[in-house]
Order: sequence, then structure tokens, then C-alpha cells
Amino acid sequence: MQYMVPLLLVANSPDGFEQYISALKTERNILPHLEYRLKPSKSELSIDEIKELKRELLTSAAGVRLIVLESFDTATLEAQNALLKTLEEKIEKADFVFCVSNPERIIPTIRSRTQTVYLDKHAAIEHKEANELMDRVISAKSHDFLASPLVSGRDKAEALMLLDGISMNLRARLFTDQGAQAARCLRMLLRVRSKVSDNNLNVQLALDYLLIFMHKTFTMK
Repeated sequence: MQYMVPLLLVANSPDGFEQYISALKTERNILPHLEYRLKPSKSELSIDEIKELKRELLTSAAGVRLIVLESFDTATLEAQNALLKTLEEKIEKADFVFCVSNPERIIPTIRSRTQTVYLDKHAAIEHKEANELMDRVISAKSHDFLASPLVSGRDKAEALMLLDGISMNLRARLFTDQGAQAARCLRMLLRVRSKVSDNNLNVQLALDYLLIFMHKTFTMK
């Protein structure tokens, strides 16, 4: 059996994960005893729980195991870095599935080694729209992107989802030749997002301010 690229499943409800994983087990003929589940014992996935997983991976198995990490976006930075080393070692006979509701919390070095699958149609649309908007902001000769339907008319919840999508786009650029600009824009985005989330700001003005800032940052020589 050919090993699959680790999957980063994004959904807002457990049902979405379970349906996908059930279909995956059927497709790959994963027997019950070859499935290993790891879920946080408390509010976050700890380094000790990752160490326990690594010990489990050292044991032999008569077939390819499916390693499912639930609520992986609660994993501490230390735990994520520990698991990154395991992914880099390319453990034989183990396929990994990471279940998250917020992929932004996953370190870029893990995301770059996974295939992201959006199980919620709405989340997939937001991700696509954020990427499309970023392309417009970076390539535009003027500020005409402010009139785009991707920007105008969003309420607070919709604006926060758009900001999260833009954040993912910027994080992906951190390790490219646009890394310096992306890092500067990401810092500004996090400040704007915090103010939109915690204060009664005019959402449209906040988005316009951020997008103009990003346009200047990416286009100035």
C-alpha cells in the first residue's frame, strides 16, 4: 500500500472529521486495530502525549497504521515541534491525519508537509476568497481592490473569517522571497484582528486600513 501525504483536516464539527476518516479507512482498508487515536487529555495537546505517540510508533504492526490526532490545533508549540521531527523521519507504515478547526494555529513547517482538506464548504470558500483577495492586493496598481465584493459588506464574524484566511496566506509567504513583507503585514493583521474582535470598531474601515497597508508594503520599492 502506498503511503499517503499527511492530511490536515479542517472542520468546525466532529461529525465532519468522523465521516471523512470513516471513508478513508474503508478506502485504505484500515483494520480497527491499526487505528491509533490521540486526543488532548486536558485543554491542550502536550509534549508528553506526543512522546507517548512516538513510543507507540516504535512498536511493530502488521500493516499500515492510521494515526489520528484530534484537536491538533490545541497542541503546544513544543508538542508540534516534537511531532515535526517524527514527520521528517518519514515513519514507515504510518499515515497521519490531523484534525483542526483553526489551521492558523499549526506551525508552517508542519502545514508545508501536509495536504489541507477543508471539510466545511464555507471554510473552503473563505480560504479561496482570501487567496484571491491577496493576489489582487499585491498586483493592483491602485486601491480598486477596496471596491471588491470580497471586501465590502462583511459583518464582524465574516470579517474575522476573512482575516484568518489572509493570515494563512501570509504565513505561507514567510518562507519565500516575500518573507519580510509577509511578516510585517502579519504583525499588522494580528493587531487589527484583535481590535476588531475585542472592540466595537467599524469593520469596513478596519479592513480597508489593513488592505491599504498590505498593498503599500508589498508594492513599495
